[in-house]
Amino acid sequence: MDLLTLKADTAKDVLLSAAKVGSLLAVGCAGAVTVALGYSGIYYLWMGRKYRKLPRRKKWMPVWDAFDQQKGEEAFINEFRDPDQPGEFQTVVDMGPDFNGNRIVAFSDPETFAKILNDTQTFGKAPNAGAEELIGKDSLVMSEGELWARQRKLITPVFHFSSLKAVFDTMVDIAVKDADDMQHQIETSKDHCAIRTKEDFNALTMRIIIACAFSSRFDVEWMHRAWGKVFHSIFYFIGRQIVGPLWNYIPHKDAWGVAAVMKQINRKVQAEIDTRRKDGTDTAAKEGEGPRDLLDLLMAAGDEMSDRLMIDESLTFLSAGHETTSSLVSWTMYCLSKHPDVQRQLQEELDAVIGDRPLTFDDINRLEYMKCVVKEVLRLCPPAPFLDRLAKRDFSLNGYDLPKGTIVWLMFHAAQMDERYWDKPQEFMPSRWAEGSGTETAAEGGATKALRHPYAYLPFSAGPRNCIGQKFAQQEASVILASVMRHYDVALEGEDKVMGIIEATMVPKNLSLRFTPRGTCAHSVASGTTTDGGA
Repeated sequence: MDLLTLKADTAKDVLLSAAKVGSLLAVGCAGAVTVALGYSGIYYLWMGRKYRKLPRRKKWMPVWDAFDQQKGEEAFINEFRDPDQPGEFQTVVDMGPDFNGNRIVAFSDPETFAKILNDTQTFGKAPNAGAEELIGKDSLVMSEGELWARQRKLITPVFHFSSLKAVFDTMVDIAVKDADDMQHQIETSKDHCAIRTKEDFNALTMRIIIACAFSSRFDVEWMHRAWGKVFHSIFYFIGRQIVGPLWNYIPHKDAWGVAAVMKQINRKVQAEIDTRRKDGTDTAAKEGEGPRDLLDLLMAAGDEMSDRLMIDESLTFLSAGHETTSSLVSWTMYCLSKHPDVQRQLQEELDAVIGDRPLTFDDINRLEYMKCVVKEVLRLCPPAPFLDRLAKRDFSLNGYDLPKGTIVWLMFHAAQMDERYWDKPQEFMPSRWAEGSGTETAAEGGATKALRHPYAYLPFSAGPRNCIGQKFAQQEASVILASVMRHYDVALEGEDKVMGIIEATMVPKNLSLRFTPRGTCAHSVASGTTTDGGA
């Protein structure tokens, strides 16, 4: 009996001791968090004095507005307008803290864009833990310095003229099949139409990028669903930035759920690399034999490219190669649905240049009006409306001295909608890009003409870190547009509720389009003046 009592007393003591230790640990953790938050708050306020001369947004953390899924990107960017000159945008604005505490300063004038984009010694990549998790911190998009230069040199051949020409027929075959599927839907539909949404264009561009980059050796439908779970979860990237690596273990679809999908995608690419090594296709690629898709070219680099880097670059190409083009095609179809006159002019050009024969590589360069349409869509509805950079040292811009650690936002979309650089910037006017109109910009290697600053139009950025795949994306979009619009009319399905929201790119929320055989489309909206987000 005494022994049992002793054991019970000992167990109680152990439990009490454990409870005390647990309480002390909880108090200690709470105290540490309080001290850390207090220190961070004091440090933030102390650093804030260096930004006190800047014009400020009224809200405490306006960065949230950029990713607001209800108000949209248009409402966010319009808050940058100059209250005294509504057609112009403020050139510099203090945006307050970002998700990890760094101060954000937004710039919207082209002259500042030029200075920041060409000064890689002062301005480097901004921290983005979510993107690093997805495509790797050493990938071309996320790396810097010598590693970035080496990666850029290795990957550049993928986008040479000869490489773009080599994948052209593959793009056409897939785009034509999709157009044929539309015809089948029209024939079997009660309304004699085919309905397309942003998700449909996502699936189409995913099929194209997998065929061009990986010789169609992935399960396209699975990959499309997997990427959708990642890219539609803006809260994963925000949470990963705020909480850090622990976010990946929180049992929620926008935390652990996304992290698990990303691991699956990584394993798929690694398995394909292993399969090619086993089959000897990597050796064939090094010797100039066999298929020359993106992964072959990466594997041909040999020891210069580790498996981890090959996976990172493959995922970079998958993400940028389908999401950017999908957004561009979706916005273009939307703009065409709102402007039947532009749609008809585009179709007339397609008839004149292509006629009834198959689309060829040389045709794309002859479709001048289509180029104008695409450029105007990129101006009004850019897939990347802003770009961020991190100041690696103290700097001076626009008359302000700002400290190291500042996050600068380059508001490309604001400059592309500013009356100082564009006539009637709110209007969808492809004709502004016609030859001789004086619209060459830095993004196209042009010089300043008339009111146009060379950095006033940067849908693919500029400088040494400009988008390496922009020609691929534009060719892919042109192939899809030509393959569809030569056969079909497009109109909005129902009421126009489209708005631009920022996910991985700026995408048209609520987009639903009706495609019918040419000459039978009853447009729901007549042509006229429109604004961004409702172009």
